Order: sequence, then C-alpha cells, then structure tokens
Amino acid sequence: MAQAARNTRASIRNLDQLCSHGLDDFRRDALQIAQVGLQACDGGRATREAVSLSPGGITIDGTEYPLAEGQRVFVLGAGKATLPIAEALEDVLGDRIDGGAVILRRGEVADLDRIEVYIADHPLPTRESVEGALRLEELAREVREGDLVLACFTGGSSALASLPPTGVTFEDKRRLHELLLGTGMPISDVNTVRKHVSTVKGGRLAAKIAPGRIVNLTISDVAGNVPDLVTDPSVPDTSTVKDAIAVLNDYGIWDQVPASVTAHLKSPAAESPTQSAWDLHTLANSGPIMSRGKLPKLL
Repeated sequence: MAQAARNTRASIRNLDQLCSHGLDDFRRDALQIAQVGLQACDGGRATREAVSLSPGGITIDGTEYPLAEGQRVFVLGAGKATLPIAEALEDVLGDRIDGGAVILRRGEVADLDRIEVYIADHPLPTRESVEGALRLEELAREVREGDLVLACFTGGSSALASLPPTGVTFEDKRRLHELLLGTGMPISDVNTVRKHVSTVKGGRLAAKIAPGRIVNLTISDVAGNVPDLVTDPSVPDTSTVKDAIAVLNDYGIWDQVPASVTAHLKSPAAESPTQSAWDLHTLANSGPIMSRGKLPKLL
C-alpha cells in the first residue's frame, strides 16, 4: 500500500456525496468537524509526527533512543487500531526495523514488508489468537539488552492476542471471555480478570522482553487513558489477583468460571510481574498516548 493511500485511512471519503442533499452547508460543516476529530485520533498520523530516524538511533516524541551497532528494532502489537501504527512505522523506519509481528482483526488488509501479520478474531479469541500470541512470545524472547521494541497494542488486543497460562485450556479461557463480556461489566473490570489469566497480558510480554527497551505507541479507547487498561501486555499491571477474584464474585459468576481458571487464580502464577523505571506521558488528550520504559530489573 502506498504511503499516500495510508495517510488517507482516517477520512470521510464520500464527503461530496453526503453533502449532495438536505441542508448541504450544515452537513458539510458537521462532517468537516467530524473529519478533524478523525484526524486527531489517527494513529498513523500521530506516529509519523512522533517517530523519526536520527543519526544515532530513533527519536520518539522528542526523546532519542540510541542504537549502537548490532542493536535491533522490533515491532510487536495487536489490536483494532494497530495497523495504521505499524504501517507508519514501516514508512518512517524502513529497513531499520529488524523484525516483528502484529495481530489484526479479521477483514483487515495489511501490506507490511518488515512486520509479520497474523489475523485473528474479536471480541472472542479463536485458535488464530493463540498462534499470533505464541509468535509475539517467540520474538520477545529474541530481544537482547540494548534492543528497542516498539509496542503497538491497542483496544481489542485481549482477544486478538490470547494465550492461556499453563493448566488452562483454550476452551476454558474462551469461556471466561464469554462470561465476562456477557455480564455487561465495564472494560476495566473485564481486563482486571483477563490480565491474570494469560501468559502475555498484565505486563508478562514486557517481562519476556527485558532487559530490552520498550516504547509503547497506542490509541486509548479507555476513559482516563490508564495504560494497562489499553495496552496491558507491555506495561506494568496495576491490579492484583485479589482484584480479579473480587470482580468475578461481585458479578456473581465465580461459580460459573471453569475450574481450571479458578484453580489458576488461586495459584501464585496468576500474579503479574512487577516492573520498574517507567516514564509515561500523553501525546494528545483526545486519544493517542505513548509510554516509554526501560525494564532493567524485574522484581
């Protein structure tokens, strides 16, 4: 896909047709306002504005990440808004990207050269979600000290990248997702549970990347822009297993959860890894947010 075509992804492409009847002047004004909003939360545009090559490495939102000889760059991600970010990274960084993988929603068409593409399903995980998540794990384990990982996890990644922990079957994990979504609980509570029944969520993917460096490029679809509710595989978890169990009890579904899941939640393996040395900031209040962090030590 040409870069020019990618730059028009977040746009109203039939503006003239929509303004061809009714109160056309008012329609055009309203649609042009909507167009400005679309552009403001366009992940591809935000990425191109924030990321650039520099003589000594890669500059992201004014901060340079030095790359010595032999230090590599990976792109890892999953989510409904991940594709434009990945496309922009390839456009800007080109062959400076050494590898990577993203998991996209079925129906999306990607034209990426340096980044592998996996297609899975949303809102419930499928076997393809497991396949893609396994590849993310493989690449995370290849990261060495000094390497830079550009993580582009966005809303929907919990289903698209779904890998159950040891002792929990895929069928049981999918059933957990069904129960959570069926209650109508807010996404904050849904993710509080899902982060503790996974091998990639809750910062577990970041733990596998350490001691590599991570910069997160994401689009927030959660009120308050809480990082681990938006991009939980690659930032520290702010919830506990006790919180997850409380959610299941509060909504009256603990007894409906598969036995393998409840057994896991009662085990030490359900606690998320603790990470340190993170610097978080917002690119735009309307949506795109970035976090950057180095993981020199996992406690």
